[in-house]
Amino acid sequence: MTKQVWKQNDFLYLYFPDQLPTMKRIISISLSLLVLFASCKEPVTTDSKVSGSDTFHLCNTVVHVDTISEAEFGATSLSDFNDTNEVKYLLPDGALVRRHADTLAFSIDGGGKAFIINDTTDSENASNYLYKGYDNVLNKYVVQGLFYEWWYHLLIDKARGDTTIVCGAPVTSPDGKYFICGNCDIDACFTFNGLELYENTSPPKLLCTKELHYWGPSQIKWHDNKTIYVHANKEDTTGGGFRMVFLRLRLGEGIEKAN
Repeated sequence: MTKQVWKQNDFLYLYFPDQLPTMKRIISISLSLLVLFASCKEPVTTDSKVSGSDTFHLCNTVVHVDTISEAEFGATSLSDFNDTNEVKYLLPDGALVRRHADTLAFSIDGGGKAFIINDTTDSENASNYLYKGYDNVLNKYVVQGLFYEWWYHLLIDKARGDTTIVCGAPVTSPDGKYFICGNCDIDACFTFNGLELYENTSPPKLLCTKELHYWGPSQIKWHDNKTIYVHANKEDTTGGGFRMVFLRLRLGEGIEKAN
């Protein structure tokens, strides 16, 4: 029995038995395309400064923003972004995902394999991919990509091997219809600072993005299908620098119209 191995670039591969139906290849995005990806999705509009109660637009809906207490937000887990220890994720998923030195190997349904290979050179091309777990609602492996001065998250579909590059870890709505990703880079501004909203389809459908200028989402939780809690870093206009705030985003009607 012969096999097919498709090399996509220096670090992404798909591997399938030749009897399988044609599979969509893993897609990679260069640094220049990532800049385009981050800056050209949607015209930038003035976002909420979060003073009292504010609003901004996301897709076709008005989002009402107000502050909440840390106790109302609940427990935080902000250390995960800088946590390079994959063991807590690899151990429970050992039958599906393996780390072999600089390579992550993923099982794809039907006998396929997907591979991600780090670039360990001391250069601007260096890359470090970290496994961040399997999302059973999305049916996707979650991988964090760390690069010279930028980063993203990569979703690998377990059924087909398709990949989606997103700005941050996905957080799925309680009804499973949507997931939202957020990234905070309000200080250095090397990457997109804001929110991305996706419909949970195969492949995921990007509904809209919102670039933020006065605060950045460090952690996101769905409170219900119309309410999102955000642990954010906010620009401190009085003393300079940034301070931690907890926000409630109440989604108005209209997200469904973006489908």
